Amino acid sequence: MLAAAQNVQAVLAGRSLSDTLAATDPALRASVQAVAFHTMRQLGLATTLRELLVPRTPPSALLDALLKVALALLDTAARAADPELPAVMGRETPVYAPHTVVDQAVRAAGRHKKLQPFKGLVNGVLRRYLRERPTI
Repeated sequence: MLAAAQNVQAVLAGRSLSDTLAATDPALRASVQAVAFHTMRQLGLATTLRELLVPRTPPSALLDALLKVALALLDTAARAADPELPAVMGRETPVYAPHTVVDQAVRAAGRHKKLQPFKGLVNGVLRRYLRERPTI
């Protein structure tokens, strides 16, 4: 998830996703590509959700990208679990259990020196989204 966030951050800074993925560890590239492409397809929604849940601009562009990646994945998980919601599914759409997305996002924050102080924020924002999703 951290590698996907780094790629999304680079795209938001003006780089090509294809170029940034080429620099990704080959062992991670396929999964990072799936998650990063999915996030880019859901970027408008993920940005809006992040702005609703964290009104201030996060202190780090990478933190912002990590939250957007996780929120895009959580929204997809919610749509997959709720038959009344329109699906955002395609053959390459990654679908993970919500608790897995939260866990992996918090772990990703913990693995990056600059994001470690924000592990609690990541956890709180994502859990709040899960609680408040029906009203959001």
